[in-house]
Amino acid sequence: MVELEVRIRIKLMSWVATLRSAIETSTYYLFSPLILILKRLLRKSSDNDSILIIERILRIGDTITAMPAIRAIKRIHKGQQIVRLVNQNIKPLLTAIGNDENTIYFTNGGFYSFIKQCMDIRRMNFKHAYILVTDRTTAIFTMLTGIPHTTGFDYNKRGVFFSNPISAPDFINKPAFNYRSNSNIYNIKHVWLKLIDRTLTDIVRDTKFTYYIDAESREWAKRRISHLKRPIILFHPPSLSSSKLWMKERWVELGKNLMKKEFSIVISSGMGEHQYALDIAHKLRVECLAGETNIPRLFALIDILDGVITVDTSIGHIASLLGKPAVVLFGPSDERIWEPDGINTAIVKGDTFCKRCKKPSCFQRRHLCMETITVEMVEDALLRVIK
Repeated sequence: MVELEVRIRIKLMSWVATLRSAIETSTYYLFSPLILILKRLLRKSSDNDSILIIERILRIGDTITAMPAIRAIKRIHKGQQIVRLVNQNIKPLLTAIGNDENTIYFTNGGFYSFIKQCMDIRRMNFKHAYILVTDRTTAIFTMLTGIPHTTGFDYNKRGVFFSNPISAPDFINKPAFNYRSNSNIYNIKHVWLKLIDRTLTDIVRDTKFTYYIDAESREWAKRRISHLKRPIILFHPPSLSSSKLWMKERWVELGKNLMKKEFSIVISSGMGEHQYALDIAHKLRVECLAGETNIPRLFALIDILDGVITVDTSIGHIASLLGKPAVVLFGPSDERIWEPDGINTAIVKGDTFCKRCKKPSCFQRRHLCMETITVEMVEDALLRVIK
């Protein structure tokens, strides 16, 4: 009975997703003559060779997964000025990895701020822009900047705003049950590489790179765990997407099992997610760093820990960058797309009919994909990656 209900809900959700995509695509087809006229009127000529990379992304994981593509752009356009446009919230991350040169930061400040940023970019006369996101707002932003050569994915026909629209992979922004049967699924790092050049397929693992951790963050991290016995494992249970949450009681059971094996546990949390982490820490009677961490401190902390267990969040990608053992729990998101590529990363995934729905909140009565992840599965995965 449960299986039948799940299949019915999946079918309905699939129809809704298909209908929504068809409506958006039809809208762009309808207004494409007007958009093309506007694009031509707004387009500026440029007598320099400067390149703009439009990321405009808010999340740490998104920024990390775009790193190979940015390196590829720099190789292709060697000797030319390359500028990145990213969200102000990402500045601490770019500083930590020594990659904040030639960067323009923006903040979400409403319509006036949006238009002002467009005008600022127009005045800089970029010749080419790569758009490493697929949202509608950024597509419109790109057209308004008037950059003559723009390369971005033609997701739901949003490519009408670009001069060089590239066919988007079938699986982008769709639930797995809406993929075509012959879809070739690959990691998000390859997605952005293929936007730049279809022949680019090789990704150098990001476990060896230069990064900077300030002295205050290092001292804080050492002070917070200096009293704990090795090995020390970081639990990161919360997520802003409730569909990614693993049950509290299983985190507690996992923690008790590991402590019996002489592991020490610390628990972290992102902004706005503290209570979930605090509840687990209280039951385990372990250190909880909720409210204490920021990006530099997370880098410093993970850098000196022995391993990480997390749901699908940026923590897995940070651990991958730092070459730390990590176990990442996947249910609603597609691990084939978002798997961190660290050499000591283990993926534990749920296995239900509704897995990989990509919904921020569960559309089933029970959180089936995460329920199928057992404590034993996670514990075994950690013991495999810990040396």
